[in-house]
Amino acid sequence: MKLSVRNSKIKGDLAIPGSKSHTIRALAIASLAPGVSVIKAPLVSEDTISCLFAAGALGAWIKRGDDTVWKIHGTGGHLLEPATTLNMGDSGTGTRLFSAISSLASFPVKFDGDSSLRKRPMAPLLSALKALGVKTESADGCCPCSVQGPLQGGETEVDGTSSQYLSALLLAAPLAPEDTILNVPKLNEVPYVEMTLSWLKKQNVVIKHTKNFTRFH
Repeated sequence: MKLSVRNSKIKGDLAIPGSKSHTIRALAIASLAPGVSVIKAPLVSEDTISCLFAAGALGAWIKRGDDTVWKIHGTGGHLLEPATTLNMGDSGTGTRLFSAISSLASFPVKFDGDSSLRKRPMAPLLSALKALGVKTESADGCCPCSVQGPLQGGETEVDGTSSQYLSALLLAAPLAPEDTILNVPKLNEVPYVEMTLSWLKKQNVVIKHTKNFTRFH
């Protein structure tokens, strides 16, 4: 193949694709919020659709239309018990975020997925949830697993190897009856946690943390 390149002027409009990370966080928050939330330009992918079904199974009512805008009637924190195990496909982010969200309920919620998801570690998150009053089950620290709350709050240590463990707890903790303190000895992927904090700040959730991201209240 031969290509010829020459100077030219570029102009026009370009639609920027949605972000998986932002879409899943927006959906998680919308599913817990009261009233109707509108998510504009969501990324439609296997991972986000898995999260969409999880939100619906937990009681959120979702209107997708042509998938350019999602309207989410949230649960207001009052989750419904799913009729079956939540199949999260290959979505590690979704599994971790929605397992923490599900721990707000008093009934057990089971999670599973494909062979790849079954290799993703869940033990660090399950351990942190257990210290906050949640019952957890997992044969090998991965999926299939289950959580049963209600999450009470309190103090726990969070493995910072994956930022998703911390993000999951940051999304769920504001609805716990007690204040929550999260200790993170060493955090990787700080920008993803900053993304989660930005979303929560927009919802007027007050989270205090040290400058080095080792302690969150």
